[in-house]
Amino acid sequence: MTVDKSNATLKPVQAGQIYRKISPVERSYLYHDKYSEQSMILNAVVEGHGEFDLEQWQTAMDKVALVHPGARLTRAWKLGFSKWRAGEPHIPVTLIEDSLWNGMGPENADFLLTRLSPITGPVCEVLLVKSDKLRIVFRIHHAVSDASGLRQIIEDAFRILRGEEPLGSNSTIFDVDMLDKVEGPAMPIVPRSAIAPIGPAKGTSLRHIWLRKKIPVREFKLIPKMMLAIKLASDSFVTDEQNSGDTRIRLTVDLRRHLPRTLYTTANCSGAFDIFVSCEDTIADLNLQIKNFLRENQEIPTPPPRLLTAARWVPTKFHAPYNASILKVHQSGRYQRSGALTMIGKGEMEKYSAAGFVAETTFAVPIPLKLLPFFMALWVQKDGVEMVIGMPELLGNDGRLEQFVNKLDTIVSGL
Repeated sequence: MTVDKSNATLKPVQAGQIYRKISPVERSYLYHDKYSEQSMILNAVVEGHGEFDLEQWQTAMDKVALVHPGARLTRAWKLGFSKWRAGEPHIPVTLIEDSLWNGMGPENADFLLTRLSPITGPVCEVLLVKSDKLRIVFRIHHAVSDASGLRQIIEDAFRILRGEEPLGSNSTIFDVDMLDKVEGPAMPIVPRSAIAPIGPAKGTSLRHIWLRKKIPVREFKLIPKMMLAIKLASDSFVTDEQNSGDTRIRLTVDLRRHLPRTLYTTANCSGAFDIFVSCEDTIADLNLQIKNFLRENQEIPTPPPRLLTAARWVPTKFHAPYNASILKVHQSGRYQRSGALTMIGKGEMEKYSAAGFVAETTFAVPIPLKLLPFFMALWVQKDGVEMVIGMPELLGNDGRLEQFVNKLDTIVSGL
């Protein structure tokens, strides 16, 4: 079913103006900002060579803020009255000289942990990092945007730097709005029966760790191949006794696929569904299951009306479990999902080159989810796929994250 109404708003958005509502999902991300040591920040990186012109970049990002009000929001009011209010048209740009960060993991990248405030702003920033490579880090708080929204901001930044006209935002539509526009199934009840494919938790550290590796595979059937590879790789880490659980992998889906192509929103407009992967599955089986789920709009399940109402009025501190409860889940070894997977389609490097900077590759750092065994971000390139896997340290310690990444590389490259 295609959406025929865009909820478009083409008028310039002034500082202080209420821009849009806050969705229940976005309120859950606000929980992490207030009650967790790990803030929910999306980090997308463009890596390459050339030079940085700080003044030119700052001018460009302030123009981006003009055409994308969703990148300059702060929260107004509380509970069900909550709204996003537009701030001044400014996205700060910082130049970081002589960095030791190699772009392969979190080491020497403390700037990726810097908080962005949805209360006082800013909720979006750009870091120009000079190291062995030049890296441009685009950061935005997940409470105001998703990966596809951030990609729109990134591509408009480079358009402006090249002297082209930006596309900008022309809508405030977000995930909950889609419930009235797209017919989906009832929200399923997900049992806590899935296992972590990397084996049981060791220790108590919930610190987020991640690792990046470029794998020589094509985009064709990449998602079902990776899901099957995850199931096969788990045999190296999970004993027969532990393997009695399910492998259930969450796939994120951009809800913009239901919208007109001329509509641009940077709000959180993502859904997801779970794929059960068994030892008997083939790539064709999984690919068919994904296609059927997309055809049935499984990524946008309809929650009970009372749940939606409650989510609006329940205080933020109740929107996620505390560390003690999370540790109990890890100790049990049973989860609602074995992990999550998101894929960003291929973009030509010319789209990410401007102002003396020449892009070579792009990758995304997974958000820190303490209760999920892993989160994988795949960004398709012309010559392969940038794979980044993040997880709580208690699952990836003792070299297990590195072993998992290498095992997946070997398996998926052979499928």
